[in-house]
Amino acid sequence: MGLAPSRPDDETIQSLRDGSHLVAVRAAAAIASADILLVTIGEGLGEGLLCYSCAERGVGRDMADLERFYGFWGHLFNETRKKPAHEAYRYVSKWCTERFEGTATATEVKRRAALAGSPEEGESVPHTGSWKRCGALGNALRGSGEIVIDLGTASDEEDDEDSGDEALSQLPYDSHAPSRAGAFHVFTSLVDGHAARMLGSHVVRECRGSVQLWQCGAAGGPCRDSDAWEAPEGFAFRTDATPAGRLAPVGVPEARPPVFAVPMYNGGCMDRALSVAAGFKDNWPVCRSCAAAPARPALLLGPSDAAGWSDLDDRRERYAKWRRVALGLAKEGRARVVVLELGGEPAPPCGPCQYCDSAARRDARGSDRAWTAVRQESESFACEVLASGSPAEPASVTLVRVSDSLPLADRPEAAACTLSLCMPAVEALAAIDRELGALRKQG
Repeated sequence: MGLAPSRPDDETIQSLRDGSHLVAVRAAAAIASADILLVTIGEGLGEGLLCYSCAERGVGRDMADLERFYGFWGHLFNETRKKPAHEAYRYVSKWCTERFEGTATATEVKRRAALAGSPEEGESVPHTGSWKRCGALGNALRGSGEIVIDLGTASDEEDDEDSGDEALSQLPYDSHAPSRAGAFHVFTSLVDGHAARMLGSHVVRECRGSVQLWQCGAAGGPCRDSDAWEAPEGFAFRTDATPAGRLAPVGVPEARPPVFAVPMYNGGCMDRALSVAAGFKDNWPVCRSCAAAPARPALLLGPSDAAGWSDLDDRRERYAKWRRVALGLAKEGRARVVVLELGGEPAPPCGPCQYCDSAARRDARGSDRAWTAVRQESESFACEVLASGSPAEPASVTLVRVSDSLPLADRPEAAACTLSLCMPAVEALAAIDRELGALRKQG
């Protein structure tokens, strides 16, 4: 688990809150002068949509009862699709676009990442404007009047009349985005998929997966490694509230759009048993590859699910490659680094799942298992940057930890580079944004 979070007493919290304006000024100055930005987003920013205290107790993991399984995950999937993303993403998106896109450092990061490995060595091939229609679709949805388009990784020579902005606009995520990140990246333990939706999946590492991605749920493990797909935009599970929790009856889903345009990861769609759309035509979706096993969310369903979760190799390796490149530039003294951490604290009470009780939530908060991954990554990256320098040429790194309850550094070696901004996330980001505006006016 790593070091336990540093828990300040009430007097320290009050002192930090009193000095929050000065910390926001320093944080803005650090971001304004930074060349590379890593944003880490934890459970505290999740607004209670998904609860790992439930997952750790086994709720939502038993696929022997699909009515209950899809009742749990289907309801949470629906909630994440309906609920707007946290306001914090607006500030993060603005800063990344204005300050870290199109810079010389961003170009250098992309160049080095390209030299570090070819797509054949693990990085996904960028999607082109090519679209393939699956032959299986005619049989699966014949007579329904639906149009189903699956996005392949075809070459430019295969472009046809189906490519274009209209088709691309149907995608739930920006899967046609660049395959390499530039001068910023996001690392998150949230599984709501909002970071990828708001910032682009090519710059987001979801270390526990996402409820927006689905995979094979065969009892012995997924039928294909690193195979996941996004649920069609506009799809919604039909779930019913009962005294025992949410149940999803077999049959027709709540909503199924007439047009499905879904990215097909790791290859074209022609080698799959089903299209994604056909896999999601019922309230109990099935695996697109084997067409036999039920589909499940491609996320970590609790601590013992590592073998069952089909993590996407390209996203994991892309972040690892970006991390190495950023550390290399910092070691050479060519990049000043800022780590901005948001939500590095326990998740708020989870209303939608309806399974939590107060005792279980207290136990989950006490264990620290469900929400410390982001704090550990923030400090690990910052400390590695620090260690890459020398006494003569120290590396430049600042960790801006935004937390209303746990703003202190956990590692002694990280304390010197940590700015503890003891404020709610949106309030803190608004304060930093105002200071960034003032710095811009000063020239």
